[in-house]
Amino acid sequence: MLNKIILGTAGLVKDYSSTNLTVDSFLSIWVDSVKHNIKYIDTAFAYDKNNTLLDKLPIQMSNVNTKIELSGEQNYEEQLTNFFDLYGYPLNILYVHDFTLENFKYFVKNLDYLTFLRECGYIKKLGVSIYTIEELDLLMRKPDFYISEIDVIQIPYNIFDRRFEPHLDKIKSLGKEVHVRSIFLRGSLFNSTLSPSKVKNKIDDFNKKLNNQKLSLINHSIKFISSNKNIDYIILGINSHEEWSDLINSFTTNTVDLNYDDFIVNDPIINIKKW
Repeated sequence: MLNKIILGTAGLVKDYSSTNLTVDSFLSIWVDSVKHNIKYIDTAFAYDKNNTLLDKLPIQMSNVNTKIELSGEQNYEEQLTNFFDLYGYPLNILYVHDFTLENFKYFVKNLDYLTFLRECGYIKKLGVSIYTIEELDLLMRKPDFYISEIDVIQIPYNIFDRRFEPHLDKIKSLGKEVHVRSIFLRGSLFNSTLSPSKVKNKIDDFNKKLNNQKLSLINHSIKFISSNKNIDYIILGINSHEEWSDLINSFTTNTVDLNYDDFIVNDPIINIKKW
């Protein structure tokens, strides 16, 4: 199971995480994670400490997934060329990040260049990181059917946010990898006050059920994801050594079956980008 985990680095970003994870702390966690057969990290050009991390991290680019936001009239070719000159290639996955409705035209405009990078061996896979079903619909829209050029789709998915679940069979039938993020709702599962009230109530109910039965939050969050045959990788944000230890220990913890459907939040507020 651990080999399906990708270490996320959003905890290094100011204002993204409630913790203050340092680059050196992440490096220590990474060194230990490799011993557990974890091979990949997930980062982004926009992350505060992205370059500092890549400068120090003992990792090949073929084990790095990163994201670029296509918006406005920026010179993406120069930005990516500089990146490859500095860190080498091939990059494992290059995602188009912040794949919003208004940014979609920039994705279309740059698609030929992005697929060129793959054809020339600068990247192994091209992906998109999306938040909503509307963004998925744009990719699936015919006759363009832009999803045909995409190798990997990254989505939010967890016990409470199941919006993409009805679409996963179709995505997999097209031969795409599915990577999921936000399995702890950006830390809200550990601190429900970080979430809107409609979500907080469900989280509190879930944690109460776990506490009453002395069950592991991390264990059940991962168990729910891993039980879905359509999920290829889980992006897991680790914000401290304590969380990393809890993760490793959770795999040796006995667990019981729960009815996860009791905790679905069927409300647009579950889109974490609205928080």
